[in-house]
Amino acid sequence: MKFTRIRLLLPALLIFTGLPVIGQVHWAKGRVTDPEGKPLAGVYVFTGSDARVGTVTNEEGVFRLSFPGPGDSLTFSLLGFQRLRLPATSPMEVILKPGVIQLAEVNVVLPKAVALVRKAIEAIPIRYEQKPGKSQAFYREIIRDQEADMALSEAVFEVFTFPGKKEKVLLKLVQGRSGRNVKATRLFEDFHPGGGPQEAIGFDIRLNPPTFLQNEFLDRYDYTLDSMTVLDERPVYVVRFDQREGVRKALQKGVMYLDSATAAVVRYEAGFSPRGLPYLRHLSGSDQLIAGLLRIDLVRKRLDVRADYRFREGIWEMTYAAFSFHFQYRQPKKDLDVQAVITSELVITGRSAGPVEPPVVADRWLPQNLAINLPTDYDETFWGALPVISPTTAIREVARELGGAVVGPSLRQDTVWKKLQAPFLQVMEQPSTLVLRPLVKSAWRDDRTGGMLYQNRTGDFGLEALVQVRKARDTTQAPDRGFQAGGLLIRVPDHDDAPDHLFFGLGTGGNQNLKLLIQNTIQGRSAVQPIRTESDNQWLRIERRGNEFRFLTRKEGAGDWTLVRSIRRDNWPETVQAGLAAYADFTGNGPKMYPDLQVKFSRTLLTP
Repeated sequence: MKFTRIRLLLPALLIFTGLPVIGQVHWAKGRVTDPEGKPLAGVYVFTGSDARVGTVTNEEGVFRLSFPGPGDSLTFSLLGFQRLRLPATSPMEVILKPGVIQLAEVNVVLPKAVALVRKAIEAIPIRYEQKPGKSQAFYREIIRDQEADMALSEAVFEVFTFPGKKEKVLLKLVQGRSGRNVKATRLFEDFHPGGGPQEAIGFDIRLNPPTFLQNEFLDRYDYTLDSMTVLDERPVYVVRFDQREGVRKALQKGVMYLDSATAAVVRYEAGFSPRGLPYLRHLSGSDQLIAGLLRIDLVRKRLDVRADYRFREGIWEMTYAAFSFHFQYRQPKKDLDVQAVITSELVITGRSAGPVEPPVVADRWLPQNLAINLPTDYDETFWGALPVISPTTAIREVARELGGAVVGPSLRQDTVWKKLQAPFLQVMEQPSTLVLRPLVKSAWRDDRTGGMLYQNRTGDFGLEALVQVRKARDTTQAPDRGFQAGGLLIRVPDHDDAPDHLFFGLGTGGNQNLKLLIQNTIQGRSAVQPIRTESDNQWLRIERRGNEFRFLTRKEGAGDWTLVRSIRRDNWPETVQAGLAAYADFTGNGPKMYPDLQVKFSRTLLTP
């Protein structure tokens, strides 16, 4: 498969951290090992200037984190090791020493395991923040089957949490990218078996306490005090658990780490208990109903979960969550019989103070909005200053397998064009030419899922360009499916709830035949006028004369413009946004229901 590249939407981090603009940001890169040189994964790394900003090391012990300027420091924290603070620089070779427990810090007579667990349950509403919270997180997900890697997705989200509410987790996408092969698309077009950033956030015990941390399940578990370790010089009890013999229910087996001073859980690792596998329900509720209708047979094989916490300003807060889900998926109608695993990890990279309001419905993340394409070279500049988990060599190889050609530079720094909905659109600038590629399913009918380049214009003006539409993956061919079009867009700004705009474009309109498309959207209601054309290369022009908008076209090489239509908008303001847009919309999520469109705008002219 071929995938393309999108450059970063930069300012999102600033609302969480107060970091300066990108030109002032410095980088710390390095590797963390133990004294024997073994890489340490999952080390939490945060800045001295703002303890809310951090990331974790990857499986190779590698990290990358931005900081405001000289004189800052980084702190390294990992369960079982001594905490270390060092001046921020690059490159860094960091060695963490094993933690040492001082006997004077712990009771000589160790408590019973079940008593510790009861205290841990009592600590959840006390030691963890129960107010609504807003944070920023990086999420990575890889899907593999027995033959090959199937999909890789990465994203930075704003995370809104509401403990005790029915809807406990809401997400808003800041920046994301993903790639998948056709087999993965076929697998998940009807039904997704599990995973996702919401599930990772949901492992936070303040939102969804697992059964081994619920009073009503205490008598169904065996708890054993195994040993002690340390976290940031704090003694920690190690408690192992498993469901009791004879319990006819699918519960969990694993280990939890409890802070000796507060009884708070500082980490837990859990999975399906072998004793409960005969009672495991593979699907339930609406999932079971949908799978039955589609004749899908899903068998859950294994689940491994980990959640880490740290102590900051008197409370414990989740910093990292990871899970892997093994399953078998059969769907005879599509000839699918897949043994697959979904592996995910999420790190909280920033936190916001103050009151929290849920994002408006239009801004809430939906899974399909993560389908932005992966670059072949998998460069870190995609994320700018946003903290992420550095990719390992193996993850880079997955990206290479799922990736393709990298094309063209983005907009010049001195460009007169502004971006609207930047994450949905790839923009490349060539001499006298702008190239747009929609990166997700998008439709300008709602003003929220379409990308645009624009300039503000007051009073009368004219906007024209030579517009060419081609497939992104084969630029010798015109698009031939779905609703894929590019052209000129005039819109009233700040009308997201009831969009008003005019679109004059070229593309497909539900079948493979190319058309000129005039879209008139009033208060969120759209009417489209298609005009059949044989050419995938057409001059388009929109003129504003007072309250009248004129739509004109001409063939390449011709001198005179031909008026196609005129539309009056008596209630429009003097100032509007005028620019270039591309969109791709389809029915369903099948293997071919993804954007394959490149729109080239040549000799674009916006006057006066």
